[in-house]
Amino acid sequence: MMNRRMKTLFKEKQHPYFYSLLNILLLSLIISSCAKKPPENILASINGKIISVKDFSDSYFQIILYGNQFDSPENRLTHLNLLIDSYLLAQHGIKNRAISANQLKPVEDRTRRRKTRERLLHKEVELKTPEPTDDDLKKLYLLSTQKVHIKHLFAKTKDEIDSIYTLLRQGRTFESLAFDIYEDSLLKFNGGDLGWNQWGDLDPFLEDTAFTMRPKTYSQPIESRFGWHILKLENKIYNPITTEHDYLAAKRKLKKQFIRREQNKLYYRFINKFMQDKTAVIHNPEWGIVAREIRKRFPANQKISPIIMQMPYSPEFGAIPENLSDIINNPIITFPDGRLTVREFLDRIPDIPPKTIYKSLKESTEMLIRNYFLTQEGIRQGLDKEPDVINSVLFQKNLHAGTLYRKTILNKNSVNPISIDNNVVRSEYDSLRETRFVNNRIFDFTLLVVLDSATAVSYTHLRAHETSLHLVCRLLLEK
Repeated sequence: MMNRRMKTLFKEKQHPYFYSLLNILLLSLIISSCAKKPPENILASINGKIISVKDFSDSYFQIILYGNQFDSPENRLTHLNLLIDSYLLAQHGIKNRAISANQLKPVEDRTRRRKTRERLLHKEVELKTPEPTDDDLKKLYLLSTQKVHIKHLFAKTKDEIDSIYTLLRQGRTFESLAFDIYEDSLLKFNGGDLGWNQWGDLDPFLEDTAFTMRPKTYSQPIESRFGWHILKLENKIYNPITTEHDYLAAKRKLKKQFIRREQNKLYYRFINKFMQDKTAVIHNPEWGIVAREIRKRFPANQKISPIIMQMPYSPEFGAIPENLSDIINNPIITFPDGRLTVREFLDRIPDIPPKTIYKSLKESTEMLIRNYFLTQEGIRQGLDKEPDVINSVLFQKNLHAGTLYRKTILNKNSVNPISIDNNVVRSEYDSLRETRFVNNRIFDFTLLVVLDSATAVSYTHLRAHETSLHLVCRLLLEK
């Protein structure tokens, strides 16, 4: 009976109950949507493309760390607005076919590789890092008040250090062995002296041994990320005046230090074990030719800002020189499961930190080889399909597309760069407003809702913790 009555109401649109019932249903839908708590991990959604909290924090952290800015509510809002503008510019450029898929593919591939490796290391290192107990932190606090005077003997391989250790056990002095094995004149004549060191100055594997030794004794061979060592403790200084108040004041910092040290140790253990059976073939003359071109772009003697040298990634290689055109598709590194061509090798230059590429092309190549194997392992485990990786790829794609479209407009028009975003965003907003919110009367909660203003588009009412759904609901309720 009820179903028949409902069918009659909807068939007879002239019935007076029809519009009243429809209005009640629409109002109920809006209110029920407003009652739902918005996703905590989304800051904004622009035509269905989200900006997550992680996207925002990662990009904002880079600006604070390497830019000339300090954290503040105003800077956070400014950065969010810039991200929203970039998304709208990107969508405008892609819609008008001013930006092609080929232009965006290198950034997508690079981001996918990076994030896949990050997920693998998160799984193998961060998730396996132990939480410190109170006893761990107290022990760390006592060690942090000490200083050790250390000498060391070094070798690249286990066999070499075992031979040195045997000579030491047979009666050779530490200093005479240092004179024989070191080429560095300072270490050669000072017996491998590393001087006085506080907790945190040395490799964590060396510290774990050095700070527990007795003066005038030497250690067994120890493996670090650099190779193999034998330590000799010359002397140790204690700070006997410590209080519970001092410990409690340092506890938070000690916890961070403990976690960082444990993660470093887990990372190097994982990498050493992971790379133990990996092989790769470097092809010449391709590598030699490419190395010379890279050195021209990144000269070893060039003075670089310390801030740039601390950044995690290098700039792109840029235009391919003519002398590489004949070998651009030749293999430069071959792996058991694939290869890198010269072009692919150059595309991966941004994955290398500036301090490494300016210092050594050999180390840079080793890093690219290691990154290749880590990426392939992440793909094998399906980590490239995780939501965080996919969202990061889309985020970087939109930022890059926005940058490209901004450059395109600049090249075509002699305009003030500051006005570009406002003009394009105003056009996009007007189009969105006309087609989605006026003519069709559609409340699409996946769209970014912005407030109309006299000065282009204003995002000042988009609170940092609000999603578009929350914002739509708040505006409706306020009205």
